[in-house]
Amino acid sequence: MLFHVSTLLPLLLVFSPTTLAGGCEPIIGAGTAVWVCGSVQNNTPWTLLYTTNPNTSDPKVTGYCQFWNWPSFLWVTSKRVKCTQQPLAPGAFIGKDEQGGTDVDGFTFSDRDWYLHGKKFTKGIWHKFATTTNVVCDNVNGEPMCVLT
Repeated sequence: MLFHVSTLLPLLLVFSPTTLAGGCEPIIGAGTAVWVCGSVQNNTPWTLLYTTNPNTSDPKVTGYCQFWNWPSFLWVTSKRVKCTQQPLAPGAFIGKDEQGGTDVDGFTFSDRDWYLHGKKFTKGIWHKFATTTNVVCDNVNGEPMCVLT
């Protein structure tokens, strides 16, 4: 499924990734480093899945992620790509820390439908986000509700 950029410009600006995963990126200023990483805070009672390497060419990776918002030139499209899938337990955080940390690039709930800024997604559909994005998921009325900050 393809979406024209003019109809999804707000989503492109908010949801489009700026880089693919790797380590966290240090930004040096005034003699100190500030680490920039995509991160996820899981404040729900359910385990979610995250990935740090969507679209990897590593032959050891056998898993796949179906992203609803994979970026391409002037379009956002649904795309299935190779990736690792790691669990993030209820109450856990993955992302930046004092030593740099882990740059997270996507997430999903594999066992239940979930919401992002009020939009419902089917379980197992992944959301790709930028290195500068933090995702926070909460339990709201028994359902995972996530926001990008």
